[in-house]
Amino acid sequence: MFLNKTTKYALSILAFMANEPMTLYSSEFLHEKLNIPRRYLRQLLTDLSKHGFITSSRGRSGGFRLSKDAKKLSVADVIDSLEGLENYESCFFGIKNCINDKSCAMHKPWLDIREELFKTLHNTTLYDLGRDIIIKF
Repeated sequence: MFLNKTTKYALSILAFMANEPMTLYSSEFLHEKLNIPRRYLRQLLTDLSKHGFITSSRGRSGGFRLSKDAKKLSVADVIDSLEGLENYESCFFGIKNCINDKSCAMHKPWLDIREELFKTLHNTTLYDLGRDIIIKF
């Protein structure tokens, strides 16, 4: 699956935060740990906050933390918010009119693969990502 850079970074940030969800993380700390460019990171933290994945607190001891239980936030939630899951619902070859009546050779196999992929994305939580691995790109 080919996620865009923003979504990859977002999943990296959120998985990292899922390890210790009550901790406040400064953007500088996240930059150092995840090696995401500062400017890109700041914009992404703003976007994640707008989408309701994280909250921020200002001030000297401020920072960012998950706004919801990591066990209730799926990978699909993040992908859908940032780039949309509809990008992965199209024909395997990108044919605009690939429908059941006049479908391409990959139509049926791709439907099965896509269904399994979506199920996995919906069933995998940020808690799972944070518990198992720290994603670095």
